[in-house]
Amino acid sequence: MPLFLGLDGGGTGCRAAVADASGRLLGSATGGPSNIASDPAGARANILAVAAEALGNHGDLSDLHAVLGVAGANVASCAAQMIAELPFADTRIVSDAVIAVKGAVQAGDGVVAAIGTGSVFAVQRAGA
Repeated sequence: MPLFLGLDGGGTGCRAAVADASGRLLGSATGGPSNIASDPAGARANILAVAAEALGNHGDLSDLHAVLGVAGANVASCAAQMIAELPFADTRIVSDAVIAVKGAVQAGDGVVAAIGTGSVFAVQRAGA
């Protein structure tokens, strides 16, 4: 059965959750910073640590289909390099702003201001 990893990561910390195909939450975890542009090695280590903790004994990291919303994803070369280095079955990396607005307004329209280690504003119209 496929397993899914969702991760929200920024300059201060990251949060991860693992679910099965039915949407049942199998585990969650929090960890250190995951800005893939400013500290790629540290981000990778923290992403792997929270993914493993959230996964628990439900499978291997290579079983996970991952979407990572992380700071630094707007630097395409950083995102591509991180994808190449992660062991997941497949990986999609988007900006933490993308997942912030999607989480807040789901399929609706809206604007989100995320104020943390850094600040970002994101807009969504017609679900995209």
